[in-house]
Amino acid sequence: MDKERIWNDIQKVLIRCSVAPTMHNQEDAEVVEVSNEYIHLKLKEKTRTKNRDLILTKVDFIKTLTKLEEKREGLRRKDLNGRKARYLLGILNLLPEFQVVDREVFEKGQSRNKKFLVYI
Repeated sequence: MDKERIWNDIQKVLIRCSVAPTMHNQEDAEVVEVSNEYIHLKLKEKTRTKNRDLILTKVDFIKTLTKLEEKREGLRRKDLNGRKARYLLGILNLLPEFQVVDREVFEKGQSRNKKFLVYI
């Protein structure tokens, strides 16, 4: 997995987009700025936090890609920390080499389908 190329591809895609999706394809963040080192998102007003600005750095994406390499079954939002997780995974899903798949997960004695981002 060429992380530098993936970062460059993400930048190219987001320059053309006006919104950044989540892994569930909810478009609730406006793309404000895309630079070589970070992506600046503005969350819609329905968020509960007062600070609606979210900065995703190149380092955030590289850490996420490294975790994705380690976890062959894919990443879930809960595998990452913080409120950036939903946008990191959603933005990666914009690239053709990533895909969201439903998998059955057993949690708390119940079986549920959960979404995982996988590298293909």
